[in-house]
Parts: sequence; C-alpha cells; structure tokens
Amino acid sequence: CHGENGDKSYRGAPNLQQTSLPAETIQLLVYDGVKGTMPMPSYSFLSEEDIADVALYVSNMKNMTAMPAAE
Repeated sequence: CHGENGDKSYRGAPNLQQTSLPAETIQLLVYDGVKGTMPMPSYSFLSEEDIADVALYVSNMKNMTAMPAAE
C-alpha cells in the first residue's frame, strides 16, 4: 500500500516519507494497525526485533532520497 519507497499512497495509505511519528509509535501501528484500515500483511511473521527495525527504518524515510527500483 505504501510502495517500495513509502510514497505510493495506494488506497489512501499515508506517504511514509512525510511521517513525523517516532519509531516507537510506528512500531505500535505495525502491531495494532490503524482502526478501519488494513493491518500490515506480514507482521505476524516478523520477530519483535524485526518490527522494531522496520519502525526505525520508516521513521527515517523522510531523511532518504528515492531508492532505485529493484530489477
């Protein structure tokens, strides 16, 4: 929903490159989702440490430039 670079906004998903949420809040959103929206599809397969890493990555997306598309 967010796309490879976090900026796809499919079906109203927020642009993750513009988030100001701290990693701790993002981590809770991965676990609990946002009421009325689709949960992260594979969160149940990730360890607690993996989810913390994803949350930290997302919270730092605003500091990144666009990544090249995967081949």
